[in-house]
Amino acid sequence: MVSEEKMWDYLDGALSGSERSEVEYAIAHDSGMADLHQKLLAMQHMLKTDTEHPSLAFTNNVMRAIQPLAAAPAPKLSLLPVLLSTLPFFALVVMACMTMLSTHVDHSTHIDMHLMNSAKLILVLADSVLLVLFIEKLFYAKRAVR
Repeated sequence: MVSEEKMWDYLDGALSGSERSEVEYAIAHDSGMADLHQKLLAMQHMLKTDTEHPSLAFTNNVMRAIQPLAAAPAPKLSLLPVLLSTLPFFALVVMACMTMLSTHVDHSTHIDMHLMNSAKLILVLADSVLLVLFIEKLFYAKRAVR
């Protein structure tokens, strides 16, 4: 008796010569094996045939429906425009403070020295902001070249 698994191997062409002969003999002399062979052949043919493709209208409708769900590209956020727009005002305020402090400083008092050091710190911070802006501008220029 030939098993169903061996019949599948026969249909796939995976049997050796003697095994193939055994299955062919069983198909020829046993009506149950012949029926099984026909059923498996039909199933194999059905599995190998192309499946139906959806119509073009269906595909277009689905694509239109999912288009709003597509991920939007990430916005390019940059502090550069904001900082550049406020930079002249910030520089003007820092220069006014430095001028005011340098003209009215009495170096004998501790409070005035503290204010002068604060003004220097503000100037250093402003320079740091300008350096960050310059570096960011350089990186954007390198990305644009690529």
